[in-house]
Amino acid sequence: MKKETTQNKAKKITKKASSKKKETKKIVVKEQQITDPALLTKAKIDLIKRTVAKGATDDELQMFLTVAARAGLDPFTKQIHLVKRHSTAEGRDIATIQTGIDGYRAIAEKTGKYGGSDDATFTFADGQDKIPTSATVKVYKIIGDKVIEIKATAYWDEFAPTNEKLAFMWRKMPKLMLAKCAEALALRKAFPNVLSGIYTHEEMEQLDEEKNVNDKKATLANSKAYIYSAKSLDELKGFRERIEKSKIDKATKEKLLKYCQEKEVELSAIEAEIESV
Repeated sequence: MKKETTQNKAKKITKKASSKKKETKKIVVKEQQITDPALLTKAKIDLIKRTVAKGATDDELQMFLTVAARAGLDPFTKQIHLVKRHSTAEGRDIATIQTGIDGYRAIAEKTGKYGGSDDATFTFADGQDKIPTSATVKVYKIIGDKVIEIKATAYWDEFAPTNEKLAFMWRKMPKLMLAKCAEALALRKAFPNVLSGIYTHEEMEQLDEEKNVNDKKATLANSKAYIYSAKSLDELKGFRERIEKSKIDKATKEKLLKYCQEKEVELSAIEAEIESV
């Protein structure tokens, strides 16, 4: 009998191993843009409530799904979230709809009027060159045959968290994090009709700090979230009147009124666009 060669043995082993090898299926995750929230199945709605919209009431969930559809973002691939935070000032939970800066850019791009942006410019305190005091970003909006420049500035003390765990990325990449906030502000000013009511994760991180009702900074963060949640100019007017009559210190009051002013620009632009249709 002929001896089996090493080469033939190797071929048999390879063939045997390949015959046992199970066929693997490639998993492809497709974006599922919500065009009509009413068409979602109960199973999909329950999935959203368990994952990216935990704790949402029925009304908040309906708002979230409507905003996701308007923005063209897919909650099933976690492009958009609903986050609830407790407001000590109001004594209730406030829902905020959030996405990443890439989601913001994608929404702006879908308008067909986004002309890109410039790199952020920074200011620093004397003798500092790492942690900026402010970041300014310019974005460009195409209107007809014109390109309009819109800029916004984000300030370190208004957005950077101080909690050690939450502040890790802010300490590691301070310019990048503050630049994201400035870009989000500029994009929201440029495209309020599609971005109003949606905020980036970086903008809201200060609100994720452990709250202390006697902590001025926590109160400021809570109040900012409440102002950002305004859905109409009348609602915003009510917020402003309450702030003006409040007994909070002058510096905090000025910051809150500034947030009201920024939100008023967004809401006014939306109402003007609706009236022009």
